[in-house]
Amino acid sequence: MNRLTAVLIVAFSLFFSAGATAGSDTQLITTNEISFTHPVRASRNAAVKIISADGGHGSGIYVIYKKHRAVLTADHVVDSGSIYRVTANGNEVFGVVVWRAADADLALLAIEDGLQQEPIKLAHVTNLEAGTRISYSGFPSSYELLSVNGTISGFDSRGYILMQGFGWFGASGAGVINQANKIVGVVTALPVESFHGHPQVLESLILVTPLQLQHINQIGAVLSVLK
Repeated sequence: MNRLTAVLIVAFSLFFSAGATAGSDTQLITTNEISFTHPVRASRNAAVKIISADGGHGSGIYVIYKKHRAVLTADHVVDSGSIYRVTANGNEVFGVVVWRAADADLALLAIEDGLQQEPIKLAHVTNLEAGTRISYSGFPSSYELLSVNGTISGFDSRGYILMQGFGWFGASGAGVINQANKIVGVVTALPVESFHGHPQVLESLILVTPLQLQHINQIGAVLSVLK
């Protein structure tokens, strides 16, 4: 028996013996009992689910700009109409699409009062580079709320930020923030590549549409007219 094999046997023995002695004392930890790191906590507190009339859903982030509050999301999440249900933590309001970016997969919803989420301030982020740590919280598939930590892996020729992390359908529109709690962009898509002639979703690589300064200026102009 070599040294590595011996170490693995001891490790597995400790694992299974610990599990065997847990017995009836084992308890599940609820979400409210988990202490998240600050950027993840900020993204969770601002995350919303956007539901269309046909029951489909995407994600979004509750934002504030000069005291005006709204929901930022991906344009393709709200491309089937103008009015959507916006939910978070058991609260539900209606949102109306008031802005779409002509050059990017971004959109903004004006919403009713009633959300108890904590909005994140819209501000332009500069000096993005590979290795920057970023996070998002959203509603992939049937999960109520998942938070993902990742890093910027690079940028592609179409202008997307390439985030190394995890994504799935339903997370589109989630706000991606950096360690300073500033919005970098929104989750747009997962790349699909061909593998031996079959399409393969790369769920560990996320395409993020960056939030540019001109987008923030356009949003500010729209919100100043509405309020």
